[in-house]
Amino acid sequence: MSHYGNKPLLSDVLAEDTNADFREALLDHTLRIVRRNRRFRKVRRGAYASLMVVALVFVSVHFFISKPLTPKRLEPSYTLVMTQPLPASAVLSTSPDHSVAAISTSPTVEWIATAESSPILRQLDDDELLALLPSPALLVRRGPHIAELVFASPDVEHVLSPN
Repeated sequence: MSHYGNKPLLSDVLAEDTNADFREALLDHTLRIVRRNRRFRKVRRGAYASLMVVALVFVSVHFFISKPLTPKRLEPSYTLVMTQPLPASAVLSTSPDHSVAAISTSPTVEWIATAESSPILRQLDDDELLALLPSPALLVRRGPHIAELVFASPDVEHVLSPN
């Protein structure tokens, strides 16, 4: 490789043989790039800060501004009972020391004596009940105190109990 063609480049880099105008132009160009990068960073930081402020405003507006409350109609889980006192005309009262003393010298109570008699109504037994029926019938026992009356003819049943 030929190092002879790279010698002017190397001398420019090392700045031994360079022109003062060239170095000044190179420095101005470098400073312009650095200033432009610094401005870009400042604008970017400002944009981030303003974006954060806008987001904070939106969040605070959402949480701190009260929304109009719409009343919800809830059905109670109980029944409300309204009571009222009775009118004075419905209340009975007594007053002390207004009793009437009844004093009598003659006996006003008459004694009434009663004598035991036989009962007016008499219960029929099963045979007497069956003898009263117009057609043949049976008395079917379902239990000690439960019995059913069964007729041989269904017409008689309708005559005796129209219900």
